[in-house]
Amino acid sequence: MGGSAIDDDLPGSFEARLESWLNRPLHMGLLLLLLIAIGLINALPHMSEAIWQDEAATLFFHVSRGIVDPFQHYMSANSHIGFTSMLAAWLEFFPSGAGIIELRLLPLALFLAAIPVVYFAARRIGGAACAIISSLAFSASAVTSNFATQLRGYGPSWIFFSSLLLCATNIFSRQHSVAWRLGYVGSCLLAVSILPTNVFFAALTAAATCVYHWADGVRFDRKSAPGYLLLLLSPGAALLVAYSAVWAELMSYRNIGFSTWTMAGLLENWLLGTWASFGLIVILAAAGLLFGLRDTLRSALDKKQVSPNLLLAFGLVTGLAPAIWVIPSLPFPRTLVPYFPVWVIALSYLALYGLRVIMQQRSSGSLAYAFTFFLLPAWAFSPLAGCRSDSGARGAFDYDLCYQYFRDDYHPARILDAWATTEPRGLPIVTDFEGYFALKVLQSPADVSEYRNYQPFGKPAPLLVAHGKPELDRMATQLGLSPSAYVLIVDTGYFKMYGPAAPP
Repeated sequence: MGGSAIDDDLPGSFEARLESWLNRPLHMGLLLLLLIAIGLINALPHMSEAIWQDEAATLFFHVSRGIVDPFQHYMSANSHIGFTSMLAAWLEFFPSGAGIIELRLLPLALFLAAIPVVYFAARRIGGAACAIISSLAFSASAVTSNFATQLRGYGPSWIFFSSLLLCATNIFSRQHSVAWRLGYVGSCLLAVSILPTNVFFAALTAAATCVYHWADGVRFDRKSAPGYLLLLLSPGAALLVAYSAVWAELMSYRNIGFSTWTMAGLLENWLLGTWASFGLIVILAAAGLLFGLRDTLRSALDKKQVSPNLLLAFGLVTGLAPAIWVIPSLPFPRTLVPYFPVWVIALSYLALYGLRVIMQQRSSGSLAYAFTFFLLPAWAFSPLAGCRSDSGARGAFDYDLCYQYFRDDYHPARILDAWATTEPRGLPIVTDFEGYFALKVLQSPADVSEYRNYQPFGKPAPLLVAHGKPELDRMATQLGLSPSAYVLIVDTGYFKMYGPAAPP
């Protein structure tokens, strides 16, 4: 079952030779090792980064409750219960305590494990060339670099979404059909248990693969009905099973708008992150989308079979906006990150389709047309490619696919180093909620308080940790202190520590 891969039916074609080369276990094994090595190099720069406030909240409020409790008490939308449970189990291997490297090893391992799954899912849909391009783009992407080591559920969802797609496309396979179906159900359950919003992207993948199988000749009848029902019902069933004990808590957050993003801004940032990772693929995918739509309409009008793989890629790409639209509250860009491997596979397929059509144009005029309209923008928009170092913050505590504010000279440990040498010794530290989490997770003997919960009466004037003067003024006013009585003691970059000015 399954539509033929691009050009794999053409004797002597590059695609056929590549398929033959990769059918040798040694060659495929070496290629996968290379791809994993690229992913490792891409993620390593973020392995030792300081823990930021969402990660600290995960450790304090959720992971500390153990493996089972996150599924019994939701507590907050920050929970990511599936990943929280995994991280709690992971910490069992470190009875003496885990440092930042040990903590980040879990999401890193899940990312690296996702790379070969992306390869096999892409090869199932688009052949060897699609597999190589997809897994290489995924391994080396700026988006995966930014999220691969975070102690949050976005990156750890990748392995389950790529597995979900792989199993869904094999759901009607005559070989190992039971294993494929169990794998699909398990992937849905694990993906959705990590983040409840993952159910919308799992449902999109399920719908697109249903169209894929139908176009491939699997008509809905008594024999195929169980497979189609399994595809369509598993995402919703996974949501009910994973959150059954915390359903009321989960629903209480349904209409709370945490995000201030607009739909247009969300899609723009998603496309920007994609472009910054592999701009040429995006341009060729746009060509593939247009040419593929043309060819699909021609096939339909001529009553010929429409390519199942092309329809699948169409659905996975064009269905993203509707999937976002039906989420009860418009999400953050990071909420879309779990879908990234599926998105990359679909774009890679379309890019190859567009490239094939362009290369098959016989006249130089057609080639010039294709080059001008599909390749030239790659130069015109090249300044957008700075996704790994973009400093365009939207606001305090906010971040997108490219900008990560907690990587902007973010060194809370330096605040504690300065505290240890400040006279008089042992003064309490008061800060906002982000500084509170970032400092408390370092397990320092310093007395650290969140400014809205600090009681200054009968205590010495505290040290204040803020991002700058406006925040210092706000905290000091809240505490009944005079902002003018505070001077900068140390500037560590993102965090600044202010202390009471010495009397004249």
